[in-house]
Amino acid sequence: MKFQVVKEKKASGYKWVVQVVYLENGKTKKKNKAVYQINEKRLAEAYRKKLQGEDFVNIIDQNITFEKAFNDYFISLEQDTTTNPECSEAQIGYIKNHAQPYINKTYLHEYLYSDFKEKLIPAILSSKWVMHRTKNGQSYKIRSEKTLGRKSVKNVVDEFKKFVQFCKSHNWKIDYSITEHKFSKNFFKDYVEKIAWMPTNKDVLNLIKNETDLKCKAFWKLAAETGMRLNELLGLTYDCVRFEDFKIHVQHSMCSNANEFRPGVVKTLSSNRVIEITDELAELLQLHMKSQIFPKKVKGTYAFGDLKGTTATFTMLFDFTHSRAVKKIKERARKILGIEWKNGISPFRKFSASLFKDHKIFTDKQFKDRYGWSNLKTFGKFYQRDLNANEPKRRAAINNLMKIEG
Repeated sequence: MKFQVVKEKKASGYKWVVQVVYLENGKTKKKNKAVYQINEKRLAEAYRKKLQGEDFVNIIDQNITFEKAFNDYFISLEQDTTTNPECSEAQIGYIKNHAQPYINKTYLHEYLYSDFKEKLIPAILSSKWVMHRTKNGQSYKIRSEKTLGRKSVKNVVDEFKKFVQFCKSHNWKIDYSITEHKFSKNFFKDYVEKIAWMPTNKDVLNLIKNETDLKCKAFWKLAAETGMRLNELLGLTYDCVRFEDFKIHVQHSMCSNANEFRPGVVKTLSSNRVIEITDELAELLQLHMKSQIFPKKVKGTYAFGDLKGTTATFTMLFDFTHSRAVKKIKERARKILGIEWKNGISPFRKFSASLFKDHKIFTDKQFKDRYGWSNLKTFGKFYQRDLNANEPKRRAAINNLMKIEG
């Protein structure tokens, strides 16, 4: 077996092609490993040398399909106790719904970086969201008409690169250069993506102010003031609400799969955090708690479960699925504000973070800790100076910002 760089004429002109030459059943065969532009010969030679130095002895003898490799990879993710089950399900979903259908029966050793770049990525770009539905107690999936957004496309590609790393750790031969793929700066320039709609501050505040359903009102205000993630809101239990010193300990999450919900841990270590809340929110949560009927004791009961406190979901508020949660928010926003609300719960978290950033309520560390981020790299430096770290003054400032003007 050897590797070589040859000049070949393609539809778009001459290219430098890195090939592997090998014997199979007594016959000499060639496979392209990568294709470079005519002015990139040095890059092609560098890649040839890299391949020559790797162990490709069994590249042809391994008849492992993506189907088999994906199944093993999914099992490893499901058995990973260090990862939140919801995160594992998301990782599996990205590949299963948006990559696997296009390459399932392909052999790993036949798959090249050029296949990934020229075939799979375009397929991912045109892939459509998968939605869960339930009928007669049976769950099933349907494809929506909405294609993936830019961030989701990148997530699928990142998860696929992790899968390739998994293959490498098992000595399964695949073109490992896939893991080095990076989108060019202008890759998404012509990729039309729907601009994420964001409600105005007034929209969010007025939704809370004019909400007449106590449970909805408590949920809207909790989401807007704390910026808690959807599954953190779902997993909130009353023993995590410290009414005596106005704090919420975020340590539970509610994971979902189709119409099935189960308790879980929060997304990351930094997501396990304590959030200061205003006296106004604490009072609203207490009113909501008193309106519920619990069979035994309140401690450990889910704040937004059903009347018996046994189901850790939106049983009364949103029913069981995220899609119905979105439907409920749209319904209330349309009725109360006369607007079409989009993007479900996420605008509350974005509203909360942007509002407090703009008004410089927290120091960088306080801001990072409040929203459960491991760092502020994604968001840049929001604050130029340390602000008053006195807790009562911070709560008063937040309380003032959350006031609704008539």
